Amino acid sequence: MTAKPMLRDYQIGDLTFYNLPGNEKCLNLSDPSTGKTPSVCVQIEKRILEDHCGTAWSMPKSLLKKNYDEILRFTNLTANDVVIIDGTKSQREAQMKKPAVAYLMGFTRYAEDWQQLQHYNPYVRNHICDEMHLGFKGVESKRTHGFWQSMRNMDYFIGMTGTLIDGRLDTAYPAIHAIEPRYYFNHHDFMLQHAVMDFYGTITGWKNHQKLAAIFGRHGIRHTFEEVYGPEAKVIVAERVDMSPAQREAYDEFEEKGIIELEEEWLEAKQGGVHLMRCLQIMACPEIFEGLLPEGTVTGKDEALKLHLENHIRTGERLAIFATLVPEIERIAKLVKSCGLRVGIMHGGVPIKARTQMEEDFRDGKIDVMVASPDTAGVGFNWGFLNHIIFASVDYKDSAFVQAYRRGIRGKRDTPLLITVLEYLNSIDQMKFAMLMRKSREANKIDPSYQVINLFAPGAAEEEANAEIEAIWDAALNRQAAA
Repeated sequence: MTAKPMLRDYQIGDLTFYNLPGNEKCLNLSDPSTGKTPSVCVQIEKRILEDHCGTAWSMPKSLLKKNYDEILRFTNLTANDVVIIDGTKSQREAQMKKPAVAYLMGFTRYAEDWQQLQHYNPYVRNHICDEMHLGFKGVESKRTHGFWQSMRNMDYFIGMTGTLIDGRLDTAYPAIHAIEPRYYFNHHDFMLQHAVMDFYGTITGWKNHQKLAAIFGRHGIRHTFEEVYGPEAKVIVAERVDMSPAQREAYDEFEEKGIIELEEEWLEAKQGGVHLMRCLQIMACPEIFEGLLPEGTVTGKDEALKLHLENHIRTGERLAIFATLVPEIERIAKLVKSCGLRVGIMHGGVPIKARTQMEEDFRDGKIDVMVASPDTAGVGFNWGFLNHIIFASVDYKDSAFVQAYRRGIRGKRDTPLLITVLEYLNSIDQMKFAMLMRKSREANKIDPSYQVINLFAPGAAEEEANAEIEAIWDAALNRQAAA
C-alpha cells in the first residue's frame, strides 16, 4: 500500500485554523501554487469521520479531475467515496443519488444543484470553493445568489483563492457576506463604505482598506509564495515591437475613441465598447477584417513570436504562449504550426475533455507549444518544466496575469522563469499595463504581501510608472467632467 504524502508544517497549521472555534466558515487566501489543496482534502476526511458531514466542492471544471486525484492521494478515501457531478440533468441526478463523502462540481452546477444534492444526501453540510474569485464575485449574478442561499444551509465553508480582490474591492463582498453578513447590511452598504465616487456615481477609487484587512485577518489564513518557497524565481521582460504600417494606419483611426472607452471601463468596470474592441482586434487578430492588411503581411508581434519559436526549436524546450482573444489564440496556433511545431490550444470554446487531453500531452512532451487564454489555463495546471512563458497580450486583471505565469512556477525553481510580455509601442497596451499596476496596488493596500505588478519596460523607475498611471487617471476624470 502506497504511503500517503505528509502535510507540511504550514499546511498542518492551516488544518488547525479551519478547526478553531469561530472558523467554521473561513478563507484560505494563500498565493497560487502554495499548496492550499492538501489541507482541504484532509479536512474533507476529518469532517466525515468526526462530524459525519459530507462535502460539496465547487471549482472551475478544468480542476475536477485534478482535485479528484488529490483527494485520493492525500486521504484514505476511495474512488467510491468521491463523485464528480457533471453532464445532463438525468446524469447529474444519478450521480447525486450515489452515497459519497465528497461531491465535486463546477460553480454553476453547485449554485443550481445544491438543494437537490442535499435532498438526496442531507449530511452534506460542508462547502469548499476552489478559485472562488472565478466563480462567485458578481453580486448581481444568479450563480452568486444561489451560492448565498446555499450558505444558509451549510454548517462549514472554506473559500480558496489567492486573488479575492480581483481589480475591485467589492469582488470580496460575496465571500464576506457568506461568512458573516453582519459586516455589511448589503452590497450597497459595502460600496458606501469602500467606493470613492464622483458626482455622477462613477467609481474613481477605493477607501477604507483597513477594514477589509481586519476582516481577512480575522476570518482568513494566508501564505505567500515567498514564505513557502523563498523569493519567486522569475524575470519579466517587456518586449516592445512596432505595428506594421497597415496595422498602424487602421489602429490610429480607432485609437482616440478606444482609449476613452478603456478609461471608462477602468473607472466603471464595464465591458469594452465597440471602438476599444476594434483597437484590440487590430492589434491581436487583424485578419478578421477583410482587406485590412495586404495578403502575406506579418505583424510586429508575429515577427517577435517567430524569433522566440525559432529559439525554442533549437533548444527543444516546451513553451506556453498566453493571449486574450480567441481569434488571436487561433492565429498564434497557425503561426506555431507553420514553424513545424506541435501545438495545443486552450480557450473557453475548447471542450473540457479535449483541454484535459492536450494538457496531459503537453506535460508528456507530445505537444511543443501550448497557446491558451489566461482564464482557461490559469488555474490548476502544473507546468514547472517550462523555462519560458510569453504573453502575446494581457487583459485588465492582475490576478489573471499572476495565475497564468505561475503555471511555470510550481514550487522552488533552480533557474528563473523567463516571462516575456509583448507590447506594441504607442498603443492601448500601455494603458492595460497601467491598469494592472493600479489594480494590484488596491490588493497591496489591504495586505502588503500582495505583489504590485509592474510591466513597464526595464529602466523605467516605479515612480515614473506610477506617475504615468496618475496622469492617465487624471485625464480620464477631466474628460468625464468635461462631458
